[in-house]
Amino acid sequence: MRLIQVFALACFVSAGAAWATAPVQVQPGATAAARDGASAQRKVARSEAEVKRLKRDVQRRESDSKRAGERLQEQDKTIAELQKQLQELQSGQSGGQH
Repeated sequence: MRLIQVFALACFVSAGAAWATAPVQVQPGATAAARDGASAQRKVARSEAEVKRLKRDVQRRESDSKRAGERLQEQDKTIAELQKQLQELQSGQSGGQH
């Protein structure tokens, strides 16, 4: 009786191993389609990553541009104030020389 159980178990294991290693019948285009689908997904993922990178780059550049504009406005104010002071000094010197 024990021999029959061992034999049945051996048959079951060998059948399972044969079934597990049996080649899968796949439509010829199915593998290519799966490969193309995976390739397309990778391309989409790369494109999405590139879009995110470009958006961050644009935001950084816009921020840099805004800061540069603010600095220019401050410099313009300083220049206007210095020009006013210079004109006052020049008009004071001109009035004193007459």
